[in-house]
Amino acid sequence: MVARFRLKAGYAFASLLILHSLMRFGVSYLRVDSAFVIKDRIRVPQFVSILGLGLGLGLLMTVVVRVRPASWPEQPDPVLPTFPARQARPKPA
Repeated sequence: MVARFRLKAGYAFASLLILHSLMRFGVSYLRVDSAFVIKDRIRVPQFVSILGLGLGLGLLMTVVVRVRPASWPEQPDPVLPTFPARQARPKPA
């Protein structure tokens, strides 16, 4: 599974940005010392997390649907290593 995500750079960064924004939005309900941005409904940390969530989703969509130029060569499928079968140890006498 990791080999599949290795082919497109940006999955990890975009995913962590999205998860951090969601976590920050939830944790900001616990704060009582932040100022409001939109008429006593959205606090500053919530507004920033909404912006981060939009940025992360936009970045993830860019990574997912990125079109490579025709001059780039196709990347081969990743070859996963194969290991020889284990041999049974002789039992002690």
